[in-house]
Amino acid sequence: MENEKKIRVFQAALSLVDVLLAFPSAAPKAERLIENLPRLMPRPYSMSSCVAASGRRLRFAYSIREDAAVEGRRYARVGVQTGVLCDLRIGQQIKLLEKEPARFRLPPLNCAPDVGLYTPLILIGPGTGLSTFLSFTQHIRSHLKKNPEDKECRETKRILYFGCRDEKKDFIYREEVETLKELGVLSTVYLAQSTVEGQPKYVQDSIRANAGEGKRDDDKKERSERHGEL
Repeated sequence: MENEKKIRVFQAALSLVDVLLAFPSAAPKAERLIENLPRLMPRPYSMSSCVAASGRRLRFAYSIREDAAVEGRRYARVGVQTGVLCDLRIGQQIKLLEKEPARFRLPPLNCAPDVGLYTPLILIGPGTGLSTFLSFTQHIRSHLKKNPEDKECRETKRILYFGCRDEKKDFIYREEVETLKELGVLSTVYLAQSTVEGQPKYVQDSIRANAGEGKRDDDKKERSERHGEL
């Protein structure tokens, strides 16, 4: 029985309430509990929009975590911050803290922003990791909209590797990604699906299958069909 209790305590996503319910003899005072609770820190999210394209409107993606009432959890729950976001209604407000990334930005670093318009890119974004790269592509798309004659920018190679479980269920921003490819902002999009047979399972599988793509400009239509090109 003691070992079972230890296993339950170390299960993922247990809350303090779960632990106290599992050990009824533990009856700490409320002030002692509050004193030892960790601070609820701000949750960082990467923006998927840029000022040039979206102005003051901010956009970001997040995954909704759901934990069922099993394995020692006495009640079902969702992620702390994502639960709050899901419950927001039009007109409600939340506090945002702006934090500029030190190095994760449109390359090359320490150069004028426009230099990145002509820098070849390999973007690897499984799941919501895609969101930050969309801020890059929005910036490039905004430039091409204002400068449609900029052939060098349009022909700069930009390859996106995106991974999800099933493109029919969780290919986020799919329409936008397809539009970016049609406009020439993205040269190639490779898709990995972890639950679909006959497709690269993970992003790293797709990268291995298309090794050298960033250096070759030859026609690979037949090869792309075999290796998950969108």
